[in-house]
Amino acid sequence: MVSFSASGQISGVKKKRSYLDSVAKSHVALLKGGVLLVRLQTREKLLASLLDRKDVVEFDKQKKIIALEHLEIVNAVRANYHFSQYYFFYAHQSNKVKQREFSGVLLNDSLEVVVDNIQHFHVLDPYEIEFKSMNSHQSGLCVLDCDFVQLEKPFPYYVRKRDALKFLRRDYFQMMQVLQKNLDFSVRKWGLI
Repeated sequence: MVSFSASGQISGVKKKRSYLDSVAKSHVALLKGGVLLVRLQTREKLLASLLDRKDVVEFDKQKKIIALEHLEIVNAVRANYHFSQYYFFYAHQSNKVKQREFSGVLLNDSLEVVVDNIQHFHVLDPYEIEFKSMNSHQSGLCVLDCDFVQLEKPFPYYVRKRDALKFLRRDYFQMMQVLQKNLDFSVRKWGLI
């Protein structure tokens, strides 16, 4: 009886692994033929609170920090990501993206509005990764599906920034290189070339 139970568990694990591989493979194929939409945080609430307090100096400082961060992310994507077509959008327009209302939302790598009829897309959040099993968050890149649900392994859905270890810390440029390498590996692994 024990051997039947153990073989049943092994069979269940293989089925689950096969299912997860199939889901990941389909997401890789969809992303390869679709679009990656990179979400840029605008920190609207912070800026509004600074304006409410009439703290113009801090408001201007934060606007510059946000603009520099956007520039760093855009340059990292432009230089390192060639897996699929990509656009950018501001985080405060996430609901429009979820509703697939792209008019006036999509931005090119000069952060100018573009018009495109997107069928399949994934979202890249370049700020935070959620690890549900550990009930924690870390800084880094995270790939979400079109409903803004974080993907799972074996899809290469995240790249850690490694903030805690200064000598191992990655910037956006390095994180995008790792994401591109992982996606390329997945294409070869599943024969999607």
